[in-house]
Amino acid sequence: MKTGDHKILAGLILASIHINLFHVMLLPPCIGFLILYIGILQKERQAGFFQMDVKEMRVYRAAGAALVLVTAFSSFLSMFWRRPDGTIWSLIPCMLEYVVLYGLMESYTAGSPRHSYHSELCCGYAMVMGAALCGYAVSLILHIALWQLFASMIILVCRFMVVMVVIGAKKEA
Repeated sequence: MKTGDHKILAGLILASIHINLFHVMLLPPCIGFLILYIGILQKERQAGFFQMDVKEMRVYRAAGAALVLVTAFSSFLSMFWRRPDGTIWSLIPCMLEYVVLYGLMESYTAGSPRHSYHSELCCGYAMVMGAALCGYAVSLILHIALWQLFASMIILVCRFMVVMVVIGAKKEA
């Protein structure tokens, strides 16, 4: 994985794959999010990729680091404490993922020659992921497992949207 783009793609794919053995995560999502975070740090070194000022970039880096730490902590606890997936605490990594991936979408679509298509995709991501998070929160509060599964699938589709934007940006470059 040479470039930040490759790390971002690999991180998103690894974060989306869950391999469990007797309720122990063999491939926790924190590994994928760590690779994603390293890719973001590499992309930050490229001049002009992130259109954020210094203060916003600090907050963005902190959100990325928090995503890695929260998912690592959750994965670590799942080895000792068999908890149901439907706890309200599982919403925190989803919200952090929303912030981090939305920042990536904005950065990839800002310099795109097909700016209108990509900006619509970024806006669509914001709306669909926001709706999925709201649905996921409601399903956790009301204990509706089917709606929780549906919202989780929508979150995976949103990750796929980010992957498609990264691949599209690589082809244009």
